[in-house]
Amino acid sequence: MRILMLLEHHYPTDIRVEKEIDSLLKEGYQVILACSTRKGEDESIQTGNLTIVRKKMSKFIYKSSVGVLKFPFYFRFWRRFIKQILAEYKIELIHIHDLPLALLGLELKKKHNLPFILDSHENYPYMLAAAAHTQTLLGKLLSSHKQWLGYEKKMLKGADAVLSVIDEQKERFCRLGITKKKLFIVSNTPVYQQISSTMPQPPNFTYVYAGNIYATKGLDIMVKAFQKVNQQYPGTNLWIIGDAKKWQETDRQLNKNIKLWGWQNLDELLQIIAGADVALLPHLKNMNSDFGIPNKLFQYMMAGKPVIAANCNPIKRIIAETKAGLIYQYDDTQDLSQKMIRLLENRQLTKKMGLNGHKAVKDKYNWQKEETNLLSAYRHAVNSQPK
Repeated sequence: MRILMLLEHHYPTDIRVEKEIDSLLKEGYQVILACSTRKGEDESIQTGNLTIVRKKMSKFIYKSSVGVLKFPFYFRFWRRFIKQILAEYKIELIHIHDLPLALLGLELKKKHNLPFILDSHENYPYMLAAAAHTQTLLGKLLSSHKQWLGYEKKMLKGADAVLSVIDEQKERFCRLGITKKKLFIVSNTPVYQQISSTMPQPPNFTYVYAGNIYATKGLDIMVKAFQKVNQQYPGTNLWIIGDAKKWQETDRQLNKNIKLWGWQNLDELLQIIAGADVALLPHLKNMNSDFGIPNKLFQYMMAGKPVIAANCNPIKRIIAETKAGLIYQYDDTQDLSQKMIRLLENRQLTKKMGLNGHKAVKDKYNWQKEETNLLSAYRHAVNSQPK
């Protein structure tokens, strides 16, 4: 079967998409991934049964995506792009990554009788509502939260199969009236592997954070909590892994015990995490984080590190189930610092929780388990088509 995947941004940059493609190729599917790029020119690259087609997107089209439901420029770009691909390839199934491009999947389903899979990476309407660019006067004019909620419901109902990342998200979709039998959980779990860090162990206790670096991740709270810990235990370290260029430009009162690693590829990231003692997950609790799950939770656990995490519903549930860490009130700096000190002072508990997390990923929370749900969703989408 020949699949057309649509991804808004450049590829490869999304580990979820990479894992799904690898699983589909392994099953003998042929995948044509259409994505945009802001750098370079149009190009088509083929490796075995994977074809990546990149289309240059202008700055104007990129900026117009915030108003995609009000103005047609963004969809026009993608419709022309898809038309070129359909002229070259006989597509048999459409797989849309995330909500904005879902309308194109629904159009292809109706026009060409194609099975349509909607891959919901996160609670998109609420993520967009909290984004900085929609808080401006222009952003509020261009992006209507109510309109996005209506659009989401329509797209979910129109899809033949919907992939959600966590139970809480699936349950939210059910409350919207989406048929349960077409909802499949394909979570952001890692391909399981043993990780043995080759890095020199730091001489003092080290906390680590890996991931995106912006305000909605609660990093200010994390840094303030670490500073409290560092006052009591001056030798402690905090490692921050991610693209910190914008973060460094603002006043974060960083000190010599905070190391910014910058962006790392997956192998390097796991090596650095494995070299630390405790992993931090300082998300802010909101309608997005309560219905999503970050890759790094399972990466931390796979690396055998206990996790101190904010009380977002899915994270709290998994940490409680696996006994792989501690939960703090997301906006309470004092609570976080106390949990950080608790694990620093109790190395036996730290080790036990790390082992619990590693075992949970090995036994349950791994991509090897997840891909069976992905393939089940594909079978359901295909079988749902009228004969």
